[in-house]
Amino acid sequence: MVAPADAGAEVAPAPEPEPELRGPAARRLGWAGLGVFAGSFLVALLAASSLGLAWAGARGLDQAEVPRDLGFAVLTSVGLWVGFLGLPLLWSRWAGGPVRLLGLRARWVDLPLGLAVGLGSTLVTFVVSSIALSDQELEALESKARETVDRASGPAAAALLVLVLCVATPLAEEVFFRGLLFRSLHRVAGLVVAVPLAGLVFGLVHYDPDPVPAVVVAVQLGLLALFGMALCVLVHRTGRLAAGIVAHAAFNSVTVLSILAQR
Repeated sequence: MVAPADAGAEVAPAPEPEPELRGPAARRLGWAGLGVFAGSFLVALLAASSLGLAWAGARGLDQAEVPRDLGFAVLTSVGLWVGFLGLPLLWSRWAGGPVRLLGLRARWVDLPLGLAVGLGSTLVTFVVSSIALSDQELEALESKARETVDRASGPAAAALLVLVLCVATPLAEEVFFRGLLFRSLHRVAGLVVAVPLAGLVFGLVHYDPDPVPAVVVAVQLGLLALFGMALCVLVHRTGRLAAGIVAHAAFNSVTVLSILAQR
C-alpha cells in the first residue's frame, strides 16, 4: 500500500527548462542570421588580412618567413575573432541576446559530454586516416599541424599558442559555425539539411591550399566536415554551445599538446 502524501508537505519546484527560441527572437535567425554570417565572414577575412599584412610589414617578413612567425599567426587569428565572435555577439545582443539567439550557455554536464565527443572524434579521425592513407600521405597530413605548432619556439610562445588554438579559437568558431550558421540554417531548411551543410562549410573553411595528394585533401575535408556535423548534433541535442566548445577544445588540444610533447 502506498502511504498517502502529506498534505502539508511542500512540493519541490520543477527544474527550470532551457530558454526556448520563440517569437521575434526565432524570426531574427533564419535568413537574417545567414546574412549576418556572410557579413561577419567577410569582415573576419578582411581583419585577418589587414592585421597579418601590417605585422609582416612592420617586422620585415618575407613570404618564406610569414608561415613560421608566431606573431603573424596570432594576429590573423585575432582578426578572425573580430568577425567570428565579435560581430555575432554584437548582433545577438541587439536581436534578443546571445543566450536565446546563439545558445551561449552552459551546464555542468557539458564538460564530460564535450570531452567524450571531442576525444571520441579524435580517435575516429586517427583510425579513419590510418586506414585511408599511406604512411607518406599520413606524414603530409600531419605536417600541416606540425608547421602550425612549430611556430612556438619557447615555453611562453607555446603557452600562447595553446591559448589561441585550444581556448579562444574553439570559442569563436563554435559561436560562429554552430551558434550562428547552424541555428540559422536549421530555421531556414530544417535539421536534415542544416547538419551536413553546416558541417561541410566548417570543413571547407579549414581547407589548407598547400599542395598535397588529392586523397589527403579528401580525407582532411571529410573528417573535418564529419566533426563539424557531430558538433551540430551535439548543440542541437543539448540546446547549448558549451558542450561543443569543450569538444572542439579537446579535439584541438590533443593535436597541439601531442606535437609539443614530441618536440
